[in-house]
Amino acid sequence: MGHFIPEVMKWSIVFYKEMGLSNKKVAEKVNPRHITHVTVKRIYTKFLDQGDLAPKWSRKGRKPALSGKQLQSLLEYVANNRAKPVATIKTEMGLKAGRSTINKYLLQSGYRAYKAPKKIMLKRKNITKRLAFAKKYARWTEEEWRDIVFSDESYFLRVNSNGRIYIRRRTDEAYQDDTVQPYDSNPTGIMVWGAISAIGVGPLIRVKGSLNAESYKKILQRTLKKYYPSLEDDQDYLIFQQDNARAHTAGTVQQWFKDRGICCIPWPSQSLDLNIIEDVWNYLKFQMK
Repeated sequence: MGHFIPEVMKWSIVFYKEMGLSNKKVAEKVNPRHITHVTVKRIYTKFLDQGDLAPKWSRKGRKPALSGKQLQSLLEYVANNRAKPVATIKTEMGLKAGRSTINKYLLQSGYRAYKAPKKIMLKRKNITKRLAFAKKYARWTEEEWRDIVFSDESYFLRVNSNGRIYIRRRTDEAYQDDTVQPYDSNPTGIMVWGAISAIGVGPLIRVKGSLNAESYKKILQRTLKKYYPSLEDDQDYLIFQQDNARAHTAGTVQQWFKDRGICCIPWPSQSLDLNIIEDVWNYLKFQMK
């Protein structure tokens, strides 16, 4: 016996098919456990033939809170207004159904509420540079990437460096000492510089004050020769990576690299996500929670 398919799922199928998705893709979006591409094809073919999805038999009982057309309009509206709450959707669409009913239909269609992940707003010129970088190094092998020494700075707050913590409590324990998060209106922290490569993590250097070209050169002088001598070795060389912070791109710093024959890989701006050392920083901050 086949699974009963709610009306909202059927209209979800129509909605995604109207967007041009394949039967297989639609099945994956609507309900991959119970909906197959064959079912998608059958339901959409019925819609094209009849112009509706109403069953041929007569149904008794309460009239659905939303008609088929309203369901389709609801899905189209949500697809174009991702951040609007159900109350606003109900008002702007003039729906008579209650908020819980609308939310139920959305849940059945696969639209769940999630915390929106943060994404860096890239400038157009940096998008172009990132694409050029990706195309240039797309064919690099794992062995070639093992020659890169990744570096960066990061700032660590001394109180809850991760910004948010979760605790377990009963409803009457909201403001006990062990259920609150310490908060400092003027939090203090430290900035560190670090490096990582295929051979492991490198040094972790505390940056005192603000980082400028001179202080950055001192860090390089103290660490690179000691931890990564191959950076200056013509026979077995490594390549150094750094972002485009002002201290990194200063003329005196660039000359310092040139004098020592250290090769630096050109790095596109706004590309934190490409630097594997960011995973190390995230791990450390998580451990400090």
